[in-house]
Amino acid sequence: MAEMYKTPFFYKFLRVYSNTIYSRWFSSTEVNNEKVIPENTSVIFAPNHQNAFIDAMALLWASPAPIMFLAKASIFNNKVIAKALNFFKIMPAYRMRDGYSNLKKNEESFDEAVKVLAHNQYFCLMPEGGQDEFRRLRPLVKGMFRIAFAAQKQKPEGESVLIVPTGIDYGHYDHSGYHLVINYGKPIRIADYYQDYLANEAVTQNKVRDELYNRMKPLMHHIVSEKYYDTIYASSYAYAEEMLESKDWEDNETNRLEVRQRISTLLDEAVVNENPLLPELQKAVNDWLGKSNKVELYARAFEEPHKVDAKLITSILYLIGSSPLAFYAFVCNGFPYLLFKGVAYKLAHNTGFEASLLLGFVYLVLPLIYLVYIILYAVFAPQYFANTLSFLVFTICWLLSLPISFNFMMRYKWRFEYVKSRIQTIAGKGKAANKVVEILRKIVPSI
Repeated sequence: MAEMYKTPFFYKFLRVYSNTIYSRWFSSTEVNNEKVIPENTSVIFAPNHQNAFIDAMALLWASPAPIMFLAKASIFNNKVIAKALNFFKIMPAYRMRDGYSNLKKNEESFDEAVKVLAHNQYFCLMPEGGQDEFRRLRPLVKGMFRIAFAAQKQKPEGESVLIVPTGIDYGHYDHSGYHLVINYGKPIRIADYYQDYLANEAVTQNKVRDELYNRMKPLMHHIVSEKYYDTIYASSYAYAEEMLESKDWEDNETNRLEVRQRISTLLDEAVVNENPLLPELQKAVNDWLGKSNKVELYARAFEEPHKVDAKLITSILYLIGSSPLAFYAFVCNGFPYLLFKGVAYKLAHNTGFEASLLLGFVYLVLPLIYLVYIILYAVFAPQYFANTLSFLVFTICWLLSLPISFNFMMRYKWRFEYVKSRIQTIAGKGKAANKVVEILRKIVPSI
């Protein structure tokens, strides 16, 4: 097995390729407090885990250096896949559900993680021990802390392993074209706990676990209530702009996340206090959104004027004017994309893996489809050109247009969804959203 602390050139190349695509999956990306992450230091990232490989890719995209990950052992069952995952610095993590006899296999993965940290490199273990497609922080498991203290044992005096609490927030789990926010919190210095650990391992691990939990929770969108989860989530978006204006904060996704978190906390308190307006709020949210789960999209449309304005007209004219380009982009990319999107929906809807499968298609399958295009083109196209030069010029232009057309197709789709949500808001959804805000003003007067 390759040693995880070594980074082959091909890995570096693929990381650039992957990060380039990943950043274009979102309409906006914001990374905060990255200065807390020192280079050439033993760092363990501890993020909330809600969106399968998309979470890992978020960290890898934002990180200044490669990261070793642990992932659930079941995806390593195939030897070819296991070898590929190892190349990408991913090792298996066995849980009780994998069988008690398999737990001892964790030793190899844990030892490799300690070795990575001993070489002052980065490691990530999702501290919740699994994923859940809900915006809340679940109880943390202890595997991370065992690795952290084992690595600290190898550190010279004065140096410390750092656990960096990390919050990840998406505008939508399964669809592209929404925001991504990554928040890094104040690192936990394991050296500060090491002597206590030597005296009492269990108590000290619990202490660090509780400290990490408390540092992670403010970095993410955390909704406690299960009964009113959807209502609170939608309300936090509907009320966000008004709360931003009341606090005179800059309008960016980081501040919007902070506002949504505060609104959600107060609504969770209203649930505990059995506020009588909550059922009315729930009905108003249902009237506003119906069966749609694109909360951010409709909240943004609600914030726009509830009438036809220059921005809406410009967007409509753009869609009409660029429709020939959109048609070309769809011919090149649309059918395989929609086919795989349907497969991803059928296999992984509501599991947290849908976006991972779809993004995997963009990373791996779409280039192969382009390769098939190239082979067919090379076989049948030359006869239609007068000379080799014209064939080569057209070929280069066409090849360059393929990834560009996919990027254009996705952004055309996002603009179309914006126009559609604006028209729906003007047609009646705006009034329904106003009702939501009116009720929220009574429940959450200020933050």
